[in-house]
Amino acid sequence: MSTWQNGIRVSCVQLSPFYLLSFSFDEDGCCVVMDMKYNKVVNKFIPHAKLVTSAQLYQEQGLLLTGSLDYTVKLWNVWVKE
Repeated sequence: MSTWQNGIRVSCVQLSPFYLLSFSFDEDGCCVVMDMKYNKVVNKFIPHAKLVTSAQLYQEQGLLLTGSLDYTVKLWNVWVKE
């Protein structure tokens, strides 16, 4: 695990170069969505009951697949359709 400047450890990160977003998962189970262009948090949510150990972003479909120590795999729709 890597550590952010604030001391919170990060279990995994996925990047969207097209939308300039990053999805990082910390040791507290939180997903932080960052706008990389403006270096600003745009969303936070808790995807699982325990640590997220893997994530895969399917950018074209707008899907984020996550796996966790809570023995679940979840599929998230991350792009809002206009």
